Amino acid sequence: MVAPISNRVRNTSATPDVGAGLASAANGEYLKRGSSGEAVLELQKALNARGWQLEEDGKFGPKTEQALRDFQGATGAEVDGVVGPETVGKLRTTAGQQVNRRDPAAPSSDYQPNRPAPVDIGRPSGDERQRYDYYASMVRRAGGQVCPNGQPTVLGLRAGEGGAAREYKDRFIVLTPNGRVHEFTGATYPGQSRSSASPDVTGDGVGDVGMIRPGNYQVVPNGNHAGAASYHVRTLGGSGSIPGWRDSNHDGRYSDGERGASERRGDRLTGVLFHQGNSSAPSSIGCQTLSPSEYRRFIDAVGGPRGSFTYTLIAAR
Repeated sequence: MVAPISNRVRNTSATPDVGAGLASAANGEYLKRGSSGEAVLELQKALNARGWQLEEDGKFGPKTEQALRDFQGATGAEVDGVVGPETVGKLRTTAGQQVNRRDPAAPSSDYQPNRPAPVDIGRPSGDERQRYDYYASMVRRAGGQVCPNGQPTVLGLRAGEGGAAREYKDRFIVLTPNGRVHEFTGATYPGQSRSSASPDVTGDGVGDVGMIRPGNYQVVPNGNHAGAASYHVRTLGGSGSIPGWRDSNHDGRYSDGERGASERRGDRLTGVLFHQGNSSAPSSIGCQTLSPSEYRRFIDAVGGPRGSFTYTLIAAR
């Protein structure tokens, strides 16, 4: 058995690469409590290189699970204690970094979520093949898969670090299995800052609207909503309860303090859809929306009203 890290000198300047074991987890061979072997050892080494202090014994026990949950919460991943494509993507994007973990005794105003910096996107030039490759590489760097099982992939580019959208300012890129690229303008932010249909997580008598966190999701048909076909956003594991942040002071923005409080509470959003919005501005309490004219084209691009697709959402600038 390898000695606990507290009894060894750890070289924090060297960060192990994601090896074959963790790569298998990215391809569907998930790791969870009770797993053991080389892949778990890779996980423990990777977490230790990012600031944790686990015994590197290749056994996925309660301490490894808690460290993993801490890492997921600190990097904006779904906090489920399971290593899949999203978590492996976060391990890749944090290579060589010390991840800031929350001090449980720290007040909420001092908590700074450790989120990947917004990605500088621009608009790629070149022919369709070059644009496809450019966007596909972004999906993969975020831990997502491009057109798995013959399904389209939607890349959501959330503009800036603002709050409730008053206009359609985000972008959705649909990549299809036949190599086509379709680009749309829409909103990944909610169009409202309060709603009686949202839970009141702070107990102030006002419903706290939510915004889904960047990550990788599966999207399936949902039937008609707001006058057109809609699609239900789920976790990669199939749950309709997905990680989100809540606007607890109802100012239409999502501050670091609010995001940190949401992550500590483990806030989840349910009933999140892709659906048709208003003609000039979003109208939602957490859904992904496009104007009617854009949405009609979006439906065709993802395979029609009964289409399913994967969704990778990232913060952009």
